[in-house]
Order: sequence, then structure tokens, then C-alpha cells
Amino acid sequence: MKITRFLMGCLVFLSACTQTAKSPTADIAPREFTLAADRMSRQYYNGDVDDLATAGLGLDGLRDAAPAFTDPVDPGPQELRRAAIYHNYRNLLAVTEDSGYGALYARHWDLAGGKVSGYEYIAPLLFGDSQVASVVMLQVPDRFDPHQPCLIATASSGSRGIYGAVGVVGVWGLHQGCAVVHTDKGTGTGFHWLSEDQANTLAGNVTPAGEDAHFRARDVAQYARRFPHRVASKHAHSQRIVDQYWGRFVLQAIDFAFTVLNRDFSRGATFDPANTLVVGAGISNGAASVLRAAEQDQNRRFDGIVLSEPAINLPAGFSYLSRSNEQTAEHRVRSLPDIAIRQALYLPCAARFHDRSALSPRVMPVWQSRLETRCKKLADSGLLKSASLPAQSREALEILYADGLLPDSAALPLVFTTGFIWEAYLVNYVNNYGAYSVSDDLCHLSYAFTNAEGEVVPTPQVVKKGIFANSGGIIPVGGLSIVNNVSANGARSLIHSRDENAEYDLAFDNFRCLREIIAQERLREGIATTEVSGDLNGLPAIILHGRADNFVQVKNTSRAYLALNRRRDEYARLRYYEILNAQHFDSLVALPAFKAEFVPMQPYFEEALELMLAHLNEGRLLPASRVVKTWPPETAADRYTRSHVPPLDAAGAGSLIRIEDGSLVFAD
Repeated sequence: MKITRFLMGCLVFLSACTQTAKSPTADIAPREFTLAADRMSRQYYNGDVDDLATAGLGLDGLRDAAPAFTDPVDPGPQELRRAAIYHNYRNLLAVTEDSGYGALYARHWDLAGGKVSGYEYIAPLLFGDSQVASVVMLQVPDRFDPHQPCLIATASSGSRGIYGAVGVVGVWGLHQGCAVVHTDKGTGTGFHWLSEDQANTLAGNVTPAGEDAHFRARDVAQYARRFPHRVASKHAHSQRIVDQYWGRFVLQAIDFAFTVLNRDFSRGATFDPANTLVVGAGISNGAASVLRAAEQDQNRRFDGIVLSEPAINLPAGFSYLSRSNEQTAEHRVRSLPDIAIRQALYLPCAARFHDRSALSPRVMPVWQSRLETRCKKLADSGLLKSASLPAQSREALEILYADGLLPDSAALPLVFTTGFIWEAYLVNYVNNYGAYSVSDDLCHLSYAFTNAEGEVVPTPQVVKKGIFANSGGIIPVGGLSIVNNVSANGARSLIHSRDENAEYDLAFDNFRCLREIIAQERLREGIATTEVSGDLNGLPAIILHGRADNFVQVKNTSRAYLALNRRRDEYARLRYYEILNAQHFDSLVALPAFKAEFVPMQPYFEEALELMLAHLNEGRLLPASRVVKTWPPETAADRYTRSHVPPLDAAGAGSLIRIEDGSLVFAD
């Protein structure tokens, strides 16, 4: 079957035939990480009270209230697993009926309420010093057919744990009868409470930070005495620059999958990439991981990849031309940290007058003075030139537009500001890219549990015990906050941070400090370890991106990658679909303030996966790159229908995106 698929693909893309032959896993590149086989768990789920896709909840359970723990201060491992799967669905997707989930899209839920029986294997990969590098998980449904084997490889988005991609990728693959292999890509939900010396284990419970800890910070005794009750996180404080390994973590997860499949499911057959359909898929950071894996894959494990909103860093200094409405412009790409620091500094000021959502009446009583203080501080620091407050707000917005932000995201400034989205990114990633220790007290920003007044207090046990389940691995979450250690009113969470004039300042000076750190060679070198090459070696690939995405902006990521790929990949087979009225966080479309502004991305991600399967199995052509026109519902009470989210390949779905004379041509 695999040979047939390969030959059919050659008929479609004859010039690339010599580039697509795949080889078995016998000649895998030297491994940098060791699989801890003695720590591998194997569990069978019967598809009734528990299962691979929904932890026994089914679609109805995912739409219901969060599953409760029998004992909130001592939840069992299966309770933690169930809650983690629930929260990862709900935090990433709009699973409500009126969002179209389960009917308009995710139609594969017809199978027994979505429940899937089968085996689940989980194991850590270790660094040379025996610290956990990443976690891998293989789920093999009972419907897996060894005569037509397929494997979906994915990675968690954000800093999520091993169940982070179950809802967005895993359930789709399982419902196709494919085995699905996951990696947490070295981030995961691993916290270390320093004063108490307690940490998460791989299964999520909290114990003394011993050998079985998912992550424990090093050499922190003095820091813990100076700053009691602080928390270190694996992604931020491992001192490893774990992001540089994202692609290799995905490749090793695939190798792990073949090892287990051959040991436990071969039934006389031998599985390898030459006879097994392998598709990589992911969203956001998970998409970035799969993309980098595909670029690094010298042994042709993949048959194709499907990526949504890849959070990638392009090579430093990369620029490209784009043409729209007969106007050509050059865009010089900025890295994700460069974008994030300018957003963190300028967006609060821009949000004062330039948010299109319905949030303003709800948040301004608390936030107005804070936003206006930000404008004043930017002007006093010479970062804005305008004199009046409205002019400062507009100038801040124009600076962000010049960086690559598009007006399509005008409904998002307040939710990003009040949710500290950019600040969360920065504290996590600047520490990571610089391989800083928590004890470095970088720019006097730390993590801790805070009370209603923003003061640091010990983390309650019930919060510690549940953080594996309800956290995306990045703070703020669940009462854990980013803390300004040098706030004028004593260490406080960001919203309670004050300057020397007793004004609420959102820790302005701390983030100006991070701005200086990002410009230093140490950070630039760290970022460089994560850059993409643009060369997919002729691999069939689909990238989707919402034009209104203000978090992973299309001009600095997906559009730029399309241009880079055409320069670097002689046999480029990449398709790019840019979705109008779509942004980064599908869960927002379940909220009334955003439903009439946006459409979900997940319908298009699943459709792209189906198109890729049809291309690989049947030789169908992938639709040409294009802008896809969508129409959000008129009111929050309306249901999403096919008229709001037409198919990718529908007639008149949108304008084609072409490459002409080295420029990307977007006809709007």
C-alpha cells in the first residue's frame, strides 16, 4: 500500500520523485536522549469508563462541568489524567454545539460519543545527567490495522503537558484508526515549589522533589531563602534552551512509536516509515516542532505534514516582498521575542482607545488608569513622541502595525492586556532562550502564588495538586502569578505592581529590562538555535494561519515561511491557506464578546488533515495556496454554519496566493 501511495504521488509531482523515497528506522541518526524504559507505563483503556480520546468523558462530558477530584488534596493519577484531558480540550477549543463542534466540524465524533479503546504508553526521554528531557506518549486504538498502518505524530502546543494535543490532533487521528504519538517537546507541566522543595512527577501528583520529579531547579537554596514561596517552571528554568530540541523530540517520538508497534502490535509484520503512512500535525508551538522535525528528518520518516499557526523564528534578518492591490512592500521579519517585548510594552497603551471588542465597559473601571499610566511612561522614557493621551495610544498601535500586526486583530488588545498574555510569554521564553536559572532573578520577575492583594503567599495544597490538570505549563495560571520582586509596595503580582509614585505601573521597568536582555548576544544566540531553515526537501506540506492572529502574526511567521521555502526548497510542495477572521485561540469563539468577531480555526485544520490523507492515499491534488474568505455570525446568539466557514477548496473560497518575481501576491 505504501509503495502504491508513493507511486501515485510521483505521478502528481514527477519532478520530486527522487526526493520522497523513505528508509526504515535502522539508520536513525545518533540519539541525544535516552529512553527511560524502566519508567515507561502501559495502560489499556476499554473505551467505556475510560478511553484514549476523552478519558471516559465522551463529547457530552467534555461539554459539561469539569470533572471533580474525589479528594482535592490527593487526586489519583487517573483523575489527574481525566482532568488534564478535559482542560486541554476546553482551553484550546470551542467544543459547544453552537460553535459547530461535532456537527459542522469534528464530525468524527459519531463513534461511540468519541470514546476510543486501546493502549497508552508513556515514557520520559532523559538528558545525559538523567534529568527529564521530554515525555513521549503512544496511543494505539483497537481499530489500528497492521495491514494498512498509519501513524500521526504531534507535539503539545504552548508549554502544555503530554495530553496537550489530544483534543486538537490526537482524537482526530484515533478516529481514523491511526496510532498517535505525542511529545511534550521538553516543556510540559513541571513545576518546582522551592521553599517546600516539592515538584510534579510525570503522572502529575506533587511529592518531595526527588529522582522521580519531572523537573527540579538546581542550586536554589539561597534564592529560596531570599524569595520565599517562589515557583520554578521546567520550560523557563531548566537552563537547557529546550526549544532547540523541539524537532528532534518529535523525531525521537516517532522512533519510539515504531519500537513499541513492532514489539507489541506487529502480528508478523514489521512497521517502519517505508510501509507506514506517517503524517505530522500540530498547532502553534506543536506545529513549530513538527515543522522543524520535517526539516531535520534525514531519514524520511514523514509522508506529509499539516500545521496550524506555527510559532516559528525565521533566520535573523530575513525579509521578503509581498504585493496586494498592486502595491509592493518589503517586510523584515522579527523574531517571536522581539514581537513579544514590543507588544508587552506598547499594547496596554494602544488598548486604551483601540479595542473593538465588547470588553471595555467591563474592564476599564480597573484598567483605565493602568493603561493611561503605561502611555505616560512610554512617553517619559522617549519610547513615544506624542503629547496627548489619544495620540500616544494611536502611536503605540502604529508601532505594532509596523512590526507586523494587522488591523484584523482589533478585537484582541484588551483580552491580551488583561490576561497578561505577552508578559507570560516573555518571562517564560526569555529565561528559556538565555538558559537562565530561577536564581538569576532575571529582571526581578518571578513566579509565585498570590492573594487578592497581589502579595506572595504559600501555594495552597489544593492548587499544587491540581496544577498538572488545569495548567498549560505557563504562568499565570490557577492563582500562580508573575511577581515584580521590586515593586514599591513590596513584591506584588503584575496587576498590583506600583512604582515609586504609588501608581499602578504593570511592572513597566521590569519589562524594559527584558527589552535590553533580548537585545543582548546571549539571547540572540539562544533564539538562533530555534530558527527554521525553510527546506522541507520536497515534502508535501500544508500550513494554515488566521489572518487576525495577533499572537503568532502571519507576516512574521507563515507568510515569511512560504517565501523562505520557495527560496530554499528546490522541490517545494507547500500549500498555504490564510483564513480571514480567524485568530490564535479557538476557545475565544465560545465567548459572547468574540463570537461575532471570529471563526474557529479547527474546522480548517481538520479539513487540511483530510485533504492531506486524500493526497497521500489517492493522489488527489492539494488546493492551491489561497486566502479563505469567512464570515463570523452576526450576533453571539447565532450558530456557526457552513456559510460562516466555507470549505478550503470551495468554488470562490478566496483569492489565490502566488509567487511572482520572488514576491508573494495576495489579492484581497
